[in-house]
Amino acid sequence: MPKAVILALCLLISSASFAGTRSKCKKKYTKVSCAEVEGAKRQQFCWKGKLADEKKEKICKTKKKKRKAKKITKKITTKGSL
Repeated sequence: MPKAVILALCLLISSASFAGTRSKCKKKYTKVSCAEVEGAKRQQFCWKGKLADEKKEKICKTKKKKRKAKKITKKITTKGSL
């Protein structure tokens, strides 16, 4: 019985980090909502520092660019090839 309790606790602790809401902004950045901007193409974005209303509207009305994943390439070297 104690093994089952310990196993259940481990499962709860490991899954607890995924259960909470996570902010995508870094520590010094603030999350800015685009809810009040008419014609917004995104819901929110992160910004560091002061933000003018004109700049906020411009950012909210542009579509977020999708970044391509970088390919990881390794250089294969052999001992005798130098």
